[in-house]
Amino acid sequence: MAGLKRVLPTAFAIVAGIFVLLSAFTSNVSFGALGTYFVDTAVIIAAFALILGVINVLRVHGRKIREAQPG
Repeated sequence: MAGLKRVLPTAFAIVAGIFVLLSAFTSNVSFGALGTYFVDTAVIIAAFALILGVINVLRVHGRKIREAQPG
């Protein structure tokens, strides 16, 4: 079960990457639509990850920034 937590996301990423590559190199409408969907989804996930990262940095270092403490 522990190995499945690593294998399943990796397999999904490989399949999504293959669809994105196929959409770039073929003129098939199905691959194009699916590739666009995966890219759009990745952009949304990356935006949320960036927002969470900024919030985390501000929470961890916010007090030191406000009080002008070194380190």
